[in-house]
Amino acid sequence: MRFAGAVLVVALATVSGCSTPAAAPAAAPPSASACASSPLPLPPDANGLDIRGVDPAGRLVVAVPNHNGAELGAMLWTDGGPPQPLPAIKDISVAGVNASGVVAGTRHVPGVAGERAVLIRDGKVVPLPVPDSATSTSAAGINTRGDVAGTVTLKAGGERAVLWRAGAATPLLLAAGTGDTSAAGTRDTSAVGINDDGVVVGNAGQNRHGYRWTPDGTATALAVPDGYLRVAAVAVGGDWALGVSAAEPVERDGKLVDDPAHPSRGVRWNLRSGAVEILDKMVGPMAIGASGVAAGAIDGTGRPAVWHDGAAFVLPMPMPDPAPSVIDWVGPDGRTMIGTVRHDDLGAQLAVWRGC
Repeated sequence: MRFAGAVLVVALATVSGCSTPAAAPAAAPPSASACASSPLPLPPDANGLDIRGVDPAGRLVVAVPNHNGAELGAMLWTDGGPPQPLPAIKDISVAGVNASGVVAGTRHVPGVAGERAVLIRDGKVVPLPVPDSATSTSAAGINTRGDVAGTVTLKAGGERAVLWRAGAATPLLLAAGTGDTSAAGTRDTSAVGINDDGVVVGNAGQNRHGYRWTPDGTATALAVPDGYLRVAAVAVGGDWALGVSAAEPVERDGKLVDDPAHPSRGVRWNLRSGAVEILDKMVGPMAIGASGVAAGAIDGTGRPAVWHDGAAFVLPMPMPDPAPSVIDWVGPDGRTMIGTVRHDDLGAQLAVWRGC
């Protein structure tokens, strides 16, 4: 793909040079001495940024630097090198980038109601087709072969998750399971991402209950852990999905309160087996890798952490006393992460963790 006149040749290797995704979570916990973070360079006039997309191998990072909150335009980091401007992405909200450098995103088209899901390929913006029943479309993620998951707003009202299959002329609208009103509440659905098998992960209903859809549109509600009322999906990576639980209210002194025995926590699903588990101490789940390693914040501190085989590991920070920070991407090896580290006085840094 061409960005700002440069040709990017993308190889399927992680930032740390690790191998292909494992089929199960990493067997050994990380070592504090092996895990290290380092910042990626920012433009000289930037004091903050927001990550918009990382390719599955972690070689390409799309982010929008800013100066005191004023956006400076989307930029691309390749293999940790200096950022390059991405003029084609102006006014486009990026949802993801795949290993070939194709970007999926959403833009507002002047003079047209609503938004439009688009691809940026070879430096050109390619609109994705709008279903006849829809007024607006948005992208949520893209996989290696170029399938895009997103959400459309319907002319009749409500929303549907949608799958734009690579090479297909017509997008596929994704509904919740027939008759599953207890979990979904309504027929509204929305997507949060897609894996390389073409499985879309998202939510159904106004209360956002986690769902998955196979490439032919078959819907399955994601399992709810014992003691919880519902779970909402937030991310997908390989055969894994990440979400957050909502505790079932209990009565205390005549009032309904969250059950202290079942607080809101991160939830992980195996998309092949359907198994669900609570990630103890995780709050604010953020990202999950193809190995099943999940990233979020640890309860009580808000510090970014990763979960290896049921144990939480707090990530070291590249600056002292950081403000709440975000891990946006977990590599297929489960040992490499990319995120944004923020400091109240020093602004934000784009950071990479290796060996974690």
